[in-house]
Amino acid sequence: MSAKRRVVVSLFAIFVLVLAGTVSAFAAQEWRYLKSNVHAFQNNKDIKASYAIYTDPGVGHFVVPVNTKVQMKKWRKGFVLVLEDGRNIYFEVHPKRVGMDGPTYYNTILTSDTEVDLSKFSAADRKGITDGKVSVGMTREGVRIAFGFPPPHANPDINAENWIFWRNRFGRTQITFNGADKVSAIK
Repeated sequence: MSAKRRVVVSLFAIFVLVLAGTVSAFAAQEWRYLKSNVHAFQNNKDIKASYAIYTDPGVGHFVVPVNTKVQMKKWRKGFVLVLEDGRNIYFEVHPKRVGMDGPTYYNTILTSDTEVDLSKFSAADRKGITDGKVSVGMTREGVRIAFGFPPPHANPDINAENWIFWRNRFGRTQITFNGADKVSAIK
């Protein structure tokens, strides 16, 4: 085999190994836990969720609660959350808009360690988390669990005074935090 052919074969082998590592990151995995609620909606044929975190997309909206056990599978537009009951939630991720790839993003919403200990939260936080809604007085961490990780493309600084979430494709919700990192206003 010529030196040039060996280089081409070696580069191809490296490419295949890198590609295999990327694909395996999305292959069906062990059961993991959601670190936050996932707001999903059932359309005519699928259940979908989005990095944009549609917190009230309308008819068919439901909340998959924090600490739900899920597995991950690859999907051409992101990844699939597979629930224990067999339902698939197609989770759309646009890396250029989000500022991170699928594996990085899903690690912001999943943990393989343990469930989130909700007993450490205030009554206001626990109610908001359970209902999938945000109210004045909730902590920043309570909001993150109730609504999900703030969409990075709209919240480049998660320590900022305001977080933006989408209610649906056309409307936004702005959550304002005070100096004590508690919700002071919702617009």
